Amino acid sequence: MRGRWEPILALLLAVLAWAAVSRLGGDAAFPGPGEVVAVLSRRAKAGLLWGAIGLSFRRLLLGYAISLFVGFGVGIAMAGSDAVRRGVGPIVTGLQALPSVCWLPLGLLWFGLTDAAILFVIVLGSALGVAISVDAGCRNVPPLYIRAARTMGASERGAISTVRSD
Repeated sequence: MRGRWEPILALLLAVLAWAAVSRLGGDAAFPGPGEVVAVLSRRAKAGLLWGAIGLSFRRLLLGYAISLFVGFGVGIAMAGSDAVRRGVGPIVTGLQALPSVCWLPLGLLWFGLTDAAILFVIVLGSALGVAISVDAGCRNVPPLYIRAARTMGASERGAISTVRSD
């Protein structure tokens, strides 16, 4: 029973704070929860809401798929070569610390207000984290497991892709 109401109370306080801040800044600069609900309701009745949600999910899934492909490649390269890790690792770690929204102005300058700009922000926001995670995952496989796989005939690349520590 304890702990059931805290999330609801926190959500309620967040909505109240949102409403208070929107009144201080004006609805045009920072719309309040009431205005947001009204606009969502109007768009749902007009049949526009679900199409917009679907488009957003399509962008999200495509961007994350690209991020997985790029991040996995960079992470494997970092895990497989100390020279690559020393050269690329600090850049990847430094850029990953930036919030994703920092990439938005650059994406808009390069691609304009298009899907490509949105995909650019999604990919840079997640590919670097994927690369760091893949590198850490590969480097945390016990060396004994890698040696055992190599003894059983796995190639260097095969050892990376097939050895698991479960």
